[in-house]
Amino acid sequence: MEMNLNYIIKRILREEFQDKNQNILGGKLEMCSRNPLTGYYRDGYCRTDENDKGSHTVCAKVNQEFLDFTKSKGNNLDILKPGDKWCLCAKRWKQAKDYGLAPKVDMQATNIKTKDIIGDDIFSSNKEEMSEYARTLKNARQQGVKLRFPKSAIMANPNRFRHYTKKRINESDPKIGTGKKPKGSDRRLYTDENPNDTVSVRFRTKQDIIDTLNKESFKSKSHARQSQIINLIHQRLRVALERAKDFEVKKRLKTAFEYIATKKEQSKIKTQKMKEGLHDTSWENDEGDKITLIDLLNATEDLPVKRISVEELKPHLLTWDGDEEEIKKIEKADLQYPILIFIDSDGKFISIIDGHHRVQKAVRKGLKTIKAKLIPINSLPKDIRKVFSHMGRQEEMKEEELTEKCWTGYTQKGMKTMFGKRYPNCVKKTKK
Repeated sequence: MEMNLNYIIKRILREEFQDKNQNILGGKLEMCSRNPLTGYYRDGYCRTDENDKGSHTVCAKVNQEFLDFTKSKGNNLDILKPGDKWCLCAKRWKQAKDYGLAPKVDMQATNIKTKDIIGDDIFSSNKEEMSEYARTLKNARQQGVKLRFPKSAIMANPNRFRHYTKKRINESDPKIGTGKKPKGSDRRLYTDENPNDTVSVRFRTKQDIIDTLNKESFKSKSHARQSQIINLIHQRLRVALERAKDFEVKKRLKTAFEYIATKKEQSKIKTQKMKEGLHDTSWENDEGDKITLIDLLNATEDLPVKRISVEELKPHLLTWDGDEEEIKKIEKADLQYPILIFIDSDGKFISIIDGHHRVQKAVRKGLKTIKAKLIPINSLPKDIRKVFSHMGRQEEMKEEELTEKCWTGYTQKGMKTMFGKRYPNCVKKTKK
């Protein structure tokens, strides 16, 4: 009986000692921090006992957001600065996690007793770290290096220790190498073979996004590459917004998300225009200065899209009576894209510069309004304004000046009515 009692006492003491010195993965508890000196026992370790009412078992690397949060809850940790490690109360860490403000956890230095208080929630915050650790272990084993996880950690987290086989790939090939490749694209979203192709992005606030999209490294990219970067910011912000719990954080992220969503829509419209071949649409003045529709779209991308009366546009429309080719274009016109209208400094109508077929379709369908961008002609960049300079002085021109010959590459096809007068209808020559 005495022997059995001694055995039981020894077992209890051994289990108690192991619990105090085991980390949450089942291995040996590592030091959290000695500068600043942390832990319930102030020995640098997140050890605990029955007297530790707060259960200071979670070793975390604090950031400013967490420090502000815990201060607002009455626990002032002013002795710490962002980047310091500290043994946090398990329940306080869990509370911060529920608000989306939990700091990163050092699993090796977090006490196994944490599981008794907050269960497996501690693991859900470190999924990326755990899966990366598991991949490292698998690769090490394949190469003959004897790295091992404790059995208790593997049994407690079977999904994090799935079989992993590394595939050999050509890292230098942008079509094959590492990183995600957007659907339908021959290029990866992330690239590591050419540092000059990298754009550093920030998206915590709307201003961060504006600054990112104004960088020369972004502007110098092709439209396809810019679209990928915009989509990346949109995806990351959407996830961040879904996870945010704090009201102020959610409000800040929502403003940023709405801005990048607008930019994404503008990018989609531009892509569609390019696919339809509208980048071939161009204007040229008598001096040979030329701009394309894409140039005009780029210069006006920040202007808001409004809905204006179709009835008010009728007097300014081109007419193609009996022209079957133009009628087919009217039928194919897509009303989701706004028409472009030039206005003067006083907001008075000058001309429909792009979208006559769409307005004609709206008239035929009996629609009351249509999407449009009203473009103050004097606000355009100098090189674009130069091509359209004659439009700003329409009222001053004499009638004979308004019946001038069509531009080079265009031919007259009937007459059109503008500003209550009849002018030659100039259309682009078709290649035979």
